Amino acid sequence: MYYFKKTLLILLINTFSFLALQAQNINQNRMNRDLNIMQNVLKEMFKTSWSGDDQKIQVSSGVLHYGNSNNITGAYLPGYGVILTIPAQTSGFIINTKGNNYNYQFNYGENGNNKVTKKSIINQISEFIRSYSSNIGQLKNTDRITVIYQAENQNSVFISLTDRNDDEKAPPTIYVSVQKSDLDALQNGSLNKKQFHNRLAVSTVDKASNSHHDVKIMAGIFKSMFDDANKKSYQVSGSVNHIYIDDLGALFYINAQYGNNFSGIRVALSDVRKRLAETGKDSVIYSSDNSLNTNPEKLKAEQEKARKAFLNGLKETIVDYGRTLRSVQSNEQIYVSVSPLDLGDDMPKRIDLKIPKSVLEAVDNGDLSREQAIEQISVREY
Repeated sequence: MYYFKKTLLILLINTFSFLALQAQNINQNRMNRDLNIMQNVLKEMFKTSWSGDDQKIQVSSGVLHYGNSNNITGAYLPGYGVILTIPAQTSGFIINTKGNNYNYQFNYGENGNNKVTKKSIINQISEFIRSYSSNIGQLKNTDRITVIYQAENQNSVFISLTDRNDDEKAPPTIYVSVQKSDLDALQNGSLNKKQFHNRLAVSTVDKASNSHHDVKIMAGIFKSMFDDANKKSYQVSGSVNHIYIDDLGALFYINAQYGNNFSGIRVALSDVRKRLAETGKDSVIYSSDNSLNTNPEKLKAEQEKARKAFLNGLKETIVDYGRTLRSVQSNEQIYVSVSPLDLGDDMPKRIDLKIPKSVLEAVDNGDLSREQAIEQISVREY
């Protein structure tokens, strides 16, 4: 048994070294450039608008972000490939209707009026993959390019819609994936468009479905672990979006907020003007309790300290509870992407954490300590 465990530990270390070597062989600046370009392309392709019959529709308070293109993210995962995520989100939008003459539509396309449905989303993603994704350099033939359209976060919005047929309802989470070798075959003419389309792996995830229930529970754990954050800590804002993808693993998307009262940085414009007049300054900075903070360096230091504490807490949660993800296989990973809200330009816009499930299994088997597993979590800031 001792020699078996020793051999297993050596295999794990070799696996980590191989993945690290893969990452080192990638020119990260070039990869980031390619991902930024792909994100911008998707932003254009997934811009949406709304139209309808004013006599039959009443709209109140809010703007619809159907396909929240401003928050599209991209990441390169060694050993897998590239994953691009389009978060669909509606906020503060209420509709009362007596008829059915309205629709949400993509601005992109020859007609410019493609209604947003499950089918049109898949078509948009498929066109992006076919027309643009081959420009992502440095990928191996076995790497994959996956685009995810996330289902809307229904916990942060109230929508009242009537008389909608099934095709007009909010679409589920959708992901489309293709192997780099198939893209190359399309480019060199070995595959025609129809054959290439048949190579695309298309899947949908209905929120009402109980499949991969352990992944949903883990999302709830991330949420509850930081619910009691104080005004000088980070907490999870809204629900934690999550998805399981075959051959990749479990992915979690978290919005993190500093402070406990909906980000004290946001204040009424009239209050800003009043503070400016009182201080005689050109600008003011608010702390997390909405009080005037005359020491911006102190506030920045508090936020940085809170950010590190939040990341340490996330790492511990991943190691302590990630082992319950039975849906995730040994050769798959647990991936957590954090988007901090309302921070200055010098703070990271996104933080990605990643760990192979095999590391957590090694902890269960006694081959790695909890502390060693935490050290194996890779962290990348954007």
